[in-house]
Amino acid sequence: RHVIPVVIPTILTLATLEFCYVMLAEPSLSFLGIGTQPPDVSGGLLVAQGRQYLQTAWWLSIFPGLAIVITAISANMLAAWLRIATDPSQRWRLAVPGRRKFIARLQAKEPK
Repeated sequence: RHVIPVVIPTILTLATLEFCYVMLAEPSLSFLGIGTQPPDVSGGLLVAQGRQYLQTAWWLSIFPGLAIVITAISANMLAAWLRIATDPSQRWRLAVPGRRKFIARLQAKEPK
């Protein structure tokens, strides 16, 4: 009851960041030829197979690489948001500044 609320934000953040590390390690190993092998599909494998066509069909390597980068950045942003949202001492950072004044103005303008 006392420990869980303090530990949960850290565990969620670490789990999300570890997911990011694994998600980047697998395409890296597949790109080098150590990870996933054809006929299976992997982002790193798609980048490696499109490497020989960079002069004529650059999108074969660029788009899978962009998908890997965007997914990793999104997962890192999710980890940062989870840390703030689940930590009681950091939750104030999610508050929108001036929201109370805005709500008070809306309530004052409502017809009675």
